[in-house]
Amino acid sequence: FSSSGPSLNASMVDATIPKEDASGEDWVRAPELEADPTDGGVHMRVFVDHKNKKVICGFRGICVDNEFRQCNVDKCFLKSFQAFGEISDIAYATSADCGTFAGEMDYFEQAEGLVKRVQAELVGYSVLLTGHSLGGALSISVAASQPGVLKAVTFAPTAFHEILRQHVGLSEVDILSLPSDELIAVGDPYDCLINAAYVPKAREGATTCLLEGLEEPAPCVPRMQKDAAFDTVRLPQTMMCKGSTHDWLRYSKILLEQGVGGAPLHLPTCSTAFSTSQAELIEVLRRSGRLRPEDLAVLGL
Repeated sequence: FSSSGPSLNASMVDATIPKEDASGEDWVRAPELEADPTDGGVHMRVFVDHKNKKVICGFRGICVDNEFRQCNVDKCFLKSFQAFGEISDIAYATSADCGTFAGEMDYFEQAEGLVKRVQAELVGYSVLLTGHSLGGALSISVAASQPGVLKAVTFAPTAFHEILRQHVGLSEVDILSLPSDELIAVGDPYDCLINAAYVPKAREGATTCLLEGLEEPAPCVPRMQKDAAFDTVRLPQTMMCKGSTHDWLRYSKILLEQGVGGAPLHLPTCSTAFSTSQAELIEVLRRSGRLRPEDLAVLGL
């Protein structure tokens, strides 16, 4: 909400991480390292803790208002690699001809360049990447390009498997060898698993952490999390569920909600098993000789 576009909140343009939310750490912005294109492309904010030599790079999620050129470019990038599988054209409907943006589909390359600039300017600092939706997908993809160096903690990232394949240049073996405990995707079960129903390898290579036990929006029914045919027959209802659970304002409230003693009220359940569709995951594990009884238990089989 601090970058240009339909969700711009002018009061947040120069905002940083409050000390009370950062255990007293002193975080400042580094605007000279940020990106905020008005016509389309990657948006990134940079937060620096100089005392502890830490950096957080936050990538903005998808912009959806078709009145804005940047929103159409975002959607066209996601359609370029079928981020929502067979329903990508519906999920990312635009008011523009994506062909006119053909030279602007280099989102990963833009994000990678921005992070490398941060690394060059702040040598010796640890760098954490984060983002929601499209921003989450870019965060994990850039972190995967420097395994063991960069880490990512993201929220409901768009399916990024094809970014890893087409833009990062990783093979399936490379993806399965990534340090999954350093590539984290946190999300609502419906939000994450509806994606995996359409894109079987949606978050392969990462650990998915599901915020279970939430009060879910009325359109959501359990079968949506694993059955693409069911979802397609009931597509309007499925997209209402997906849209409601994917909303960043909802996530921000859930993530900041506190329980006894100020501890987070909602703690996720994490597993690499949640990162792909069940059928695909079982086949991958079986082929690799790594299918264990505990994997079947996690999948509820």
